[in-house]
Amino acid sequence: MRYRQELFRIFRINRASQTIVVTVNLREDHVVEVINGWIGGLFAPKHLDETVATLVGDQSCALMLDVAGLEEVKARRADAEARLRRYQEAIGAT
Repeated sequence: MRYRQELFRIFRINRASQTIVVTVNLREDHVVEVINGWIGGLFAPKHLDETVATLVGDQSCALMLDVAGLEEVKARRADAEARLRRYQEAIGAT
């Protein structure tokens, strides 16, 4: 009995399910730059379509867009990108 209690303590085993609970603690200043770079890469323009498709595909509920809905989304994205370019040009002109 003592061995089992010690095992629970050492390996942080959840007594209800008897599964090992894994926790990794890292210092933020050691990983934040790498994680920011990785996330930034995922949302870079050349990877954006793939990242969004992956995120939508991984949703637990099925997200179904008809062709008209998909075209509306593409039009809204194009409009947002055009507005962003205008804003960037305006900032550059000042």
